[in-house]
Amino acid sequence: SVSARPSDALALALRVKANILVSHELMDSAGIEIPTAGNGESEVEAFKEFLDQINPEDFA
Repeated sequence: SVSARPSDALALALRVKANILVSHELMDSAGIEIPTAGNGESEVEAFKEFLDQINPEDFA
């Protein structure tokens, strides 16, 4: 057991490639959902369409 701040403990675990264990209760209460790759692709397509429709004069 090592006494450390959570951020330091996570950084150390990542550096030495140690497993990081978290209870289901903690993940349920404090976890976040990361958007899937499919959502990002639609955002990229929307941005590409936006770029196709703008002109340099729009920035003047």
